[in-house]
This record gives sequence, structure tokens and C-alpha cells, in this order.
Amino acid sequence: MTEGTLVIIENDKIYEYPTLRGDMYPKGRGQAIILSYLAGKLKSVEDVTSFFESILYESEKELRFKPRELPAEKEVEVGDGEWVYVINNTIETRSLRYFGDAIEAKGKCLSGYKEGSLMFCLEQNSPIQLTFRGAEIQTAIDALDQYCRMHLGQFTHVFFYYRFGLRRPKKEYLDCYWKNLLAAIRDILFKDDELSSYGDRGNYGIGQDKVSQEGKMAYEILKTIESARAYFLKPEGGYTVDFDGPLKLTGIPFPKASVHWDGDEIVETVIFQGEHLLVLLDALKANRAFCEFRFDEMFASLKPDDDAITLLELLSCSASDELEGESDVPDPKCAKDLIQGIIDSVIKSEWE
Repeated sequence: MTEGTLVIIENDKIYEYPTLRGDMYPKGRGQAIILSYLAGKLKSVEDVTSFFESILYESEKELRFKPRELPAEKEVEVGDGEWVYVINNTIETRSLRYFGDAIEAKGKCLSGYKEGSLMFCLEQNSPIQLTFRGAEIQTAIDALDQYCRMHLGQFTHVFFYYRFGLRRPKKEYLDCYWKNLLAAIRDILFKDDELSSYGDRGNYGIGQDKVSQEGKMAYEILKTIESARAYFLKPEGGYTVDFDGPLKLTGIPFPKASVHWDGDEIVETVIFQGEHLLVLLDALKANRAFCEFRFDEMFASLKPDDDAITLLELLSCSASDELEGESDVPDPKCAKDLIQGIIDSVIKSEWE
């Protein structure tokens, strides 16, 4: 059982949350703290309090958790667990520091840590560099493409696109059943008669206000990665070459990509801002759920209600019964391995 504490420094005040008694290491509940911070979701005491409540286990939810204010004019000890996460929102460059072992907080910043303890610092405005090798590039592209189309309402493409989708069922009645389920799910999730009138392959168009911020960010990442690879592999152009870069849709700085050969293997290095990184992880998790026929989890970013979840579960059962075990079903291991690789890079897993 790994204990840990969350602290926020704001307006020259230090607020400490109660110590949680399990899984507070950086690959456990600490991972949620780190990724939410990088996504810009922990900018105030109110944000952190709401987030803190969201990571409580069922056995903890009956307790009342409120941060206690600590004196900022002198050194104070914070946290009685093995890990402490300190969000500093006072200084101009926001930062998150997390420590193994005890630490001390002083005023606006941190004044050191015990000899032999571990400390990592992530600045919210700092870019994060990831490296994709070989097949990982295509895994990321397929997951982002699928996720983007999901937020566009293009569900038939999401499920049956030749590059990453399932094969259509050979039985005509089953094909019709799946299409009708997808149409009903789309109607529930988007609640838009206009979209329904476009047909099963219709969509809003990526630049429209009705498309979510997450869908637009997925498009920006997708086009950044695709176009960099295309210019590197086929600078002369050609049929199906993806030279088109992203349209500026979100106001968030685009990721930056570069490509090179490492022996016979193509390698793409991408520099992300926090928000884009979180969307990439969400897209990979959705792709993994898709490959495992867990369609209710795949659509989690669209916040399905009970009716939509029921239909998604029906579709999951039907598709699993018909297709599971066949050689052309997408392999979830690709997305699973890439998710773990990204998390290891962000969390700096050499602490183990």
C-alpha cells in the first residue's frame, strides 16, 4: 500500500489534502495527477479539490476531504506518505513537483528534499518530446484518425474503415443490424437531426463549432504526424501522399514533428504540449477498447448516457460473437504497448 499527499501553493498560501492510503505512486493514482496537470486542468484550489474527489476509491468517498491551510511564513513539513505531489500556482511558471520520501515546503517554492529521495519537476508550459519507432507511427495515426472521426459523428468509418476497422459481417441481416445500432447510437450521442440527414458516412466537418475540442486536437496531431512522415518518405509527392498539414482549429500550439532513419527503421520525434498529449493517450485508449470489443469504453470521451451504453454493449456482444479470434481483427497490443511507452516517458519511470 503506497500512501501519498497532494499539496497546492496558491496566493502565498499552502493547502494540503489528506493523505490517501493506496496506489499513490506515479504509475498509480499519481499518474492521474500528473496527466491532469499537464492538460491544464489543475489551475486553482477549486480545480484541485474537484479533481481530488474524482480519484477517491469507494471506501474513501464517505469521508469528507477538504484541504487544510498551512503557514507560509516558515518551513513546514507536508505529507506523511511515501509520495508527495506539490502543484505550485504562485510563481509565474507553473510547476508540478513530485517526490519520493518526505519534503519541506517554504513560502512560494520548495526548499529541498531528503538525501536519497527522488524528485521530478514538470512545468506546465514545457514541451514533452516523444519518439515513435516503426509500426508505432501507424498505430498512433490510426488511433487518432479513428478518434477524430468518432467526434465528427462518422461512425461507419470508425467501425469499418479499411485501414483500422472491422470487416463487415458476411451475413446481410447482421450488417443491417450493426448499421442500425450505429445510427441509433449516433442519434443519442449527438442529438442532432441535421447530422442524421447526412447519411451514415456524413459528418459535420472538422472546423465546425459542433465538433468537440478533443476531436479538433486529434485532427491537429494526426495531420502533424502524417504530413511530416509523408514529406520524409515521398518528397516528390504521389497518389495518396498525405502532404496536407493541420488547419489551426484550437489555438493551442501545434505539435512539432521530425523524421529520420535509424538503420532500416523509420523514427518520428514529436514535441507535444500537455493538452495534445492527453488527447493522444485518450485516442490510443479508445483504439485499444475498440480492438477488445469494449465499445462502451471506446466512446467514453463522448459521455454516453445509459441508453447509448446499452446499445454499445449490444454491438460489442454481437461483434465479439461474430469476429473474435479471426486473423483480421485489429490487435489491441499495439495501442496498449504505445500507451505504456508514452506514460513511461512522461512519468520518467527510471524512479523504479
